[in-house]
Amino acid sequence: MTDKLIDISLQLIKDSIWNTTPDPHTSFLSCGEEMYLFFLQHAIAAIPGKLIQDVQLPEKVKAEWTKHVFQQVYTYKTYEYIQELVLKKLNQNAIPVVVIKGTAASQYYPVPEFRAVGDIDLLVRPDDFFRAKDVLIGCGFDELYPNTPVDRHLNLVKDQVHIELHRRFASEYVIDDPRAFDEMLFSDITLEHYKLQEPSNGLVLLEHIAQHLNAGIGLRQIIDWMLFVRSYLDDDTWESEFKSLVEKNGLKELAISLTHMCQIYLGLPENSINWCNDADESLCHELMEYILCCGNFGNSRNTFDSGVITQIPSIRHPIQLFRYVQKHGKDNWVTCQKYPVLKPFAWIYQSLKYIGMSREENADGRKIREMYKEAKKRKNMLMKLGIHAKYN
Repeated sequence: MTDKLIDISLQLIKDSIWNTTPDPHTSFLSCGEEMYLFFLQHAIAAIPGKLIQDVQLPEKVKAEWTKHVFQQVYTYKTYEYIQELVLKKLNQNAIPVVVIKGTAASQYYPVPEFRAVGDIDLLVRPDDFFRAKDVLIGCGFDELYPNTPVDRHLNLVKDQVHIELHRRFASEYVIDDPRAFDEMLFSDITLEHYKLQEPSNGLVLLEHIAQHLNAGIGLRQIIDWMLFVRSYLDDDTWESEFKSLVEKNGLKELAISLTHMCQIYLGLPENSINWCNDADESLCHELMEYILCCGNFGNSRNTFDSGVITQIPSIRHPIQLFRYVQKHGKDNWVTCQKYPVLKPFAWIYQSLKYIGMSREENADGRKIREMYKEAKKRKNMLMKLGIHAKYN
């Protein structure tokens, strides 16, 4: 995307979220298709739903974009209806549960239905996890990977509606003490109350960004955070409630940088949100540049790109490198999960997978060196954001 196209796309986001009138002289006739693709890649194409008819777009793009908005609203309503049934059923079985992300984020949006949903994320206490699974199966959901060992969550589906049932949330790659983080969330879970308390909900949105920042994150997750801040996190609340939580969990610098970045690029008001004034502006610019290149969870990036390279330890640390490749081989090799006797050979499977990925993307030596260079730049950015150690 050109700088001009980025500027007008960000302005359309701001007009949509803050209910301002688009500049009538701005024309998207020559770049409408590319802009629509950008919004799709970041999973935010429904956000300008109220403005599509009022801006200058090619008629074909306008029709396609409008159709997408209607489909998004239908999908949201479908998921919302199924979610309400599931929550009610879990409650009837005395299983406390909360929704994370999804509608827990869309509640801050001017039009909640315009927030894209891909699945329903539910969090239960570990002791209730398998009972909750049985209830969902009793509701007609099928487990997607029934023979795969369950670690953090399991995936279920019914009529193309996906549920991720979590028994823990925090990632050890992001949080120093993930168990304590999750215990804080569990303390919020009570019967008949399906939402986390505001501080916990904000931490989930922030930690979720941190989880995906290395491999790629999109504007949808950034907007989730921004609208939470606008709704809840003013200067008084930051000082009295939230600051100590992000400091405890190593997310303070990320919170400050993200918030000031939203003020610079996405129109987040500065009045009553001054707690991020000391942010490093150059870091904010670098972070937004990276996010714009990523798309939703890195969807606009290549499959075998520096997001993969970043995570692979250097050849100068052969023991770390072997452990990394072996671990990911065990995670990715389905046959190995069915036949544990194959575990010692998982590193071979994963090595061959990397070779195949590099061939698919035509990643020759020069390209891989470029990716390592970008990976080093991203590690430096993560270091400045205070979350570098977990990725190294």
